[in-house]
This record gives sequence, structure tokens and C-alpha cells, in this order.
Amino acid sequence: MTFRFVDKKQKLMTEILAIFLLPVLLIQSGIIPVQMRFFVLFFAVVSIILISIRERYTNKDLGIRTDNIKSSLKIYLVFTLVSILALIYYAQILGLDIKYALLSEPWFLLTFIPVSVFQELAFRGFLIKTLSDVYTDKITIIIINSLLFMALHAFYPYPFVMLPLALISGIAFSAIYLYKPNLILVSMAHVILNFTAVVLGFFNV
Repeated sequence: MTFRFVDKKQKLMTEILAIFLLPVLLIQSGIIPVQMRFFVLFFAVVSIILISIRERYTNKDLGIRTDNIKSSLKIYLVFTLVSILALIYYAQILGLDIKYALLSEPWFLLTFIPVSVFQELAFRGFLIKTLSDVYTDKITIIIINSLLFMALHAFYPYPFVMLPLALISGIAFSAIYLYKPNLILVSMAHVILNFTAVVLGFFNV
């Protein structure tokens, strides 16, 4: 594991832990009620914007680009289709019930789509760029990114189901994004897979 600048590493890693891990620990411990998670989300959004401005991240740095959509589309499409099949198989193993009723709920689309997009902006666009400014080893970047992504799901119901799922998906999202960085495509994949997971009942096991 190598890094470039010790001072920058310490500063950025402290900020990363404060944004991505501290809120989860505070919610898990009950210091911050789970009902306040949207205020925590707002804090994270503001922090990410401020750090991105300070570090002078461009849209391309954050994966907001269209120049590589054509060359990246195939791998994201294959990944999404394989992941859908894996979720269906996993749901059958767990004996989950499909939640068709959710499709008629307005809050469903209004909630999970923005949350999915923000997660990708935070974890893949911002976090991978920030980690890449500190670490040169892609495996290290994937591991840190995936563990923090898994931690985000720690206060979901039934962690014995959600945490392994979050870890595996975090590794896959991070690896593919590092290979073909495109926030638009990874966000679309995340929205589709979150939609599939919710309908299959993973959030109601």
C-alpha cells in the first residue's frame, strides 16, 4: 500500500471518515436518531460539495462525463443483467416475497432514485477520486470504498442479509468504475439494481 503525501493523506482520510463513517456510528449508537438520517445526508452532500470545490475537482474527475459512454456501456449492461439474475436467485434462496404494491407508491420512486444516484456520486464519483489522490494501489481503493459502502447499510433491517450484499455490490461497483469511470452509467446500474432489490423484498426480509 503506497501513498503520495502524508499530510494530504491524513487530512483527506480524516474527512472521509467524518463524512462516511462517523454518521453511521452515531446512528448505530443511538446518539443520532435514525429519523434524522436525511439531515445527515444533507451534511454529507454539503461536505462533498465543499471538498470538491476546495480540491478543484472537475466534472470528469467525478465521473460526470459522456465521452466514454459508448465504450463503457457494454460492461455496465452485462454487469447489471448478471446482478439482476444473481438477486433473483438469492431472493429465491431466502424465500422472499415480491413487493409489487411498491410500484404504485409515489414515495418509492421519489425516494430510492435520488438516494441511489447520490450514493454513486458520493462513493464512486467523489470517494474514489479522493482515495485516488492518496493511494496508488487500486486494490486498496476498492477495499476502503467497499467497506465504507457496507458500513452505510449497517442500520438497515436484517444486517446478515444486507451487509454481505452491500459488500459484494460495493466491490463490483468500485472495480467496474475504476476500469470504466462513468457516473451516469454506474448510477443507472445502481438505480436498476436497487429497484430490483426493493421489489424482490430485500429491504423487508
